[in-house]
Amino acid sequence: MERIITTGNDYRPDAGSVGLGVSCHLRRCKAGRKVWVVLKIISDKKLLKLWGQAVIERAGRRCEYPDCNIHYTQLHPHHLYSRRYVTMRYNLDAGICLCPSHHTMGGLSAHHDPDFKSVLVATGVRTEEFFDRLREERNRVQKNSAAWKRECYERLKAYL
Repeated sequence: MERIITTGNDYRPDAGSVGLGVSCHLRRCKAGRKVWVVLKIISDKKLLKLWGQAVIERAGRRCEYPDCNIHYTQLHPHHLYSRRYVTMRYNLDAGICLCPSHHTMGGLSAHHDPDFKSVLVATGVRTEEFFDRLREERNRVQKNSAAWKRECYERLKAYL
């Protein structure tokens, strides 16, 4: 996804003229002229924020922990598998919407209870087959390239 600006050699597009999240570099074209190439970059921060919003919307803006009936205005998206796995980073299936108590604050929270996933399976929130499928996806090798980010961005944008 690149756009070529063919203006004079002394012109350099700045972030204000092409928008935030872009990268500009100078390239020589076949005719020997210098042209500025503008690449649109989708940042990890923007994708993770979009992922979080999609996880919360998919859950109906409610905590997905079993038998949690408390209505919180602040909900947290939680990765069931670590974000360090590229295939899990922006995967909606790898996320669950939790209230602050079940995310980080309580003794049965996702960050403190080693049996958190077992509780989700035992109560029927997620199935064992679901976690098996996620494990297979987690182990798939995927480079965190610009094309991968664009693909994930389009999937997440369509969800909202």
